[in-house]
Amino acid sequence: MRAVEPMSGLLHQQWTLQQPQNSDSTSPIRLSVASPLRMLQQPQNSDSTSPIRLSVASPLRMLQQPQNSNSASPIHLSVASPLRMSQQPQNSNSASPIHLSVASPL
Repeated sequence: MRAVEPMSGLLHQQWTLQQPQNSDSTSPIRLSVASPLRMLQQPQNSDSTSPIRLSVASPLRMLQQPQNSNSASPIHLSVASPLRMSQQPQNSNSASPIHLSVASPL
């Protein structure tokens, strides 16, 4: 799984996730954010130990490929801010990638 360069925009990022050809339908899809999450701004009243929250605006059930698409078609996953729900492990640093796993096959 690799993330293609995001489209420009401060409040809304769109990543194109492509599943590797050798993966099967049970493999989780991971969204890796390589750089420190500068665009994910913490609330002004939070401290450095506060978790970074990630939210997906729509249910992941809606991320289904069109019936006329093939397995090579990219799946578009849009993540809107503010980002709610995903927390970095306590022992991670800002350079660690954050993995967003989709449990059910798309």
